[in-house]
Amino acid sequence: MNKQMTRKNCGMEFDSDNTAENNQRNYHPEEAVHVGNSGPQGNYDEIWKFPCCDQIVLRDPQPARSPGCTQGVYIVDTEKTMANMPL
Repeated sequence: MNKQMTRKNCGMEFDSDNTAENNQRNYHPEEAVHVGNSGPQGNYDEIWKFPCCDQIVLRDPQPARSPGCTQGVYIVDTEKTMANMPL
């Protein structure tokens, strides 16, 4: 039986049946910080910056932390995973 699990490193969810496939990925170890918007010349796109690598991202809503600047093995966030499991 597969279930949705949450990665502690980046907060993304993944299917438990694909743990080997999803175990080694790139992610940002820190959340993006909102720094403003691009104004009328940039269609008012929201500007985000990842403090871990200074990467700038234009998008709305806040960008996901995966893929990112750090490679490593994902750690399952057991607290969030258990909270999302049906009774």
